[in-house]
Amino acid sequence: MISERQTDFLISECEKATGQSLDQLRIRLSKDDDRLANLWELIVLYCTLPLGRVSSGLCDEIPDVHIDSDNCESFWIESSFLHPKDIKRLPEIDKFPKWIRKSLEAEGISFARKVNIDIAKINKSKPVVIPRENEWKSLKKSSSWASFVSEAGVSSCASGSLIFPSGNLIVRLEGIGRLPYTRGPSIDSPKLERHPVFGKIREKARQARKWKKKGTCYTPLVLVLGASEDLARAGVWNDGYLTLNRVVSAALIDTGQMSLSVKLNITGSLDSKRVSVPGARYISAVIIVAIETVTRSFLPGCKRVAKPKLFIENPQADISLSPAQKNLIGLLNFNRIEYKHEWET
Repeated sequence: MISERQTDFLISECEKATGQSLDQLRIRLSKDDDRLANLWELIVLYCTLPLGRVSSGLCDEIPDVHIDSDNCESFWIESSFLHPKDIKRLPEIDKFPKWIRKSLEAEGISFARKVNIDIAKINKSKPVVIPRENEWKSLKKSSSWASFVSEAGVSSCASGSLIFPSGNLIVRLEGIGRLPYTRGPSIDSPKLERHPVFGKIREKARQARKWKKKGTCYTPLVLVLGASEDLARAGVWNDGYLTLNRVVSAALIDTGQMSLSVKLNITGSLDSKRVSVPGARYISAVIIVAIETVTRSFLPGCKRVAKPKLFIENPQADISLSPAQKNLIGLLNFNRIEYKHEWET
């Protein structure tokens, strides 16, 4: 989290620059409900100040930020933050093969960190379900685990199979490599419609649709999503798995208006089911910014930084961003502040 002193400073600076009172935002920040989302709204507002004449939306009746610049036509920004609780299941998918390697190493297999892992379906007609993290220790108590460890340690060829019937998956070791790989099938968590990024875009699209129904359309509108660094690692399995690019594109684009080949390229699926988010046409682009931990260059320890991970325009938007507007957005610096290590707690 950013400190209380930082929060007060950002509010003060935003009030000076916009000429507006941010008392409503102060009240929202004083409550525990959705504190990260409100903090992210404040940070986005502060980071847009150098771009031109900026004003705050102040309430849910209009987007969070309006930017008026001499270099381009004005546009709007709506912000939101993906809470760690929203993506709790995604890091487990990333961590599971790492846990397998670490556990094998603890069993005395010296080359365990270098083993290649393939995770396959037992029954190809059913989905794979990765065990939850709190279930992993119990897996080591099974007789199949003892056999797996024994087989893996026979030679440096690193072979062996571990079967989890309840998850419809089998873990196979496929030798060792200098840069070990992990292969996996489509994972039954999450489906496209249940993906947290898809859900957040759908939520904001509905909001934009409500604004339109009330007679006001705030376009072009850019959605800026802050997120845990775990979200950026979620698409590490690319064999049918949902990458961030595909999730965002699927949320923005009406798949009923495209050919099967284009749909496959965007969503990774030839499913005949139409994917269409009402109100997505009012969102011109989506930016995803991850708050990550990095090693300091010249000092010991680590620091938290904001890293833009994705910028996707909506090809079906009612109003597209102009080149000048995109250039201005490219000047956004989300590291004008220092993020604390407790940011997501």
